[in-house]
Amino acid sequence: MGIVDALKSDYKLILVDARGHGQSDKPHEPAAYLPEPKSKDIEAILDSLGIETTHYLGYSMGGRFGLDLVLHAPHRLRSLVAQGLHQRR
Repeated sequence: MGIVDALKSDYKLILVDARGHGQSDKPHEPAAYLPEPKSKDIEAILDSLGIETTHYLGYSMGGRFGLDLVLHAPHRLRSLVAQGLHQRR
């Protein structure tokens, strides 16, 4: 059983197709991948769903997005679990 299966009966899950991946936009300018624009993507998703604050769980790149959200919009988080992060160089 994966994390989605473990949580889906107790929480509303929002699975993000992050910018640059899957069917999301793939901007060519490097600035589009800085922490603040990625945080604004998460905020836009929350806004579109009418969610003021949320519990956030992210793994690897998703965990990094969560840490970026802490820096740029901490008021949107109830809690944060960031797993599988690699140290930035």
